[in-house]
Amino acid sequence: MSWVKQQACVVCQSWPCVAHHCEGATWAHNKVKCGHWFILPLCEFHDGVVTQGSRRVFRERFGTQADLWLELIEQAPILPPAEVVEAVQDWGR
Repeated sequence: MSWVKQQACVVCQSWPCVAHHCEGATWAHNKVKCGHWFILPLCEFHDGVVTQGSRRVFRERFGTQADLWLELIEQAPILPPAEVVEAVQDWGR
């Protein structure tokens, strides 16, 4: 998570960012616990759009959180387990 906090916002490339748990820290999909891996760096504005606004609006304007995360992890120094990546890809939102 510390690496995520050091990154620029995945939407606008600004700083500082918060570590946004896309579906919450305990989220699981297909019985795979993904919550502690499925995290995006978002600036205060974009975090507000998705957490206090509308996930649908965020998705329509900026793309899916899954797609943004899949792009982000390509740069990560430690890759998530393959089953986590597969679960997020399958979830697709």
